[in-house]
Amino acid sequence: MSDVDALWKDFSKPIVTAEDYIASLRGRNLNVFFMGERVPEPVDNLVIKPSINAMAETFRLASERPELGGVKTEVGGRPVNRFLHVPTKADDLVSKHEMQREPGRRTGTCF
Repeated sequence: MSDVDALWKDFSKPIVTAEDYIASLRGRNLNVFFMGERVPEPVDNLVIKPSINAMAETFRLASERPELGGVKTEVGGRPVNRFLHVPTKADDLVSKHEMQREPGRRTGTCF
């Protein structure tokens, strides 16, 4: 197996739920440092965890309220998480703003 194959093996299953997102971050042996010290598992770090939970909330929102949290792409017409979608029209931008307000309200963070 090539190094490229090894890097992409984690992306063979799409991230659909909040739990999928958090699981995709766990056990990756990333080099994350906080206050000058290496964080062995960022998902479990009390300072980093709220940011991870805020991003996970965008996936939860897409499941609970697909009209707000999801959008069909113009390329291929496939549904994607609105948080990851690049707006192409004014309505897209307004919808993205409305979507970002909801997880911000739920988690107390800003996007």
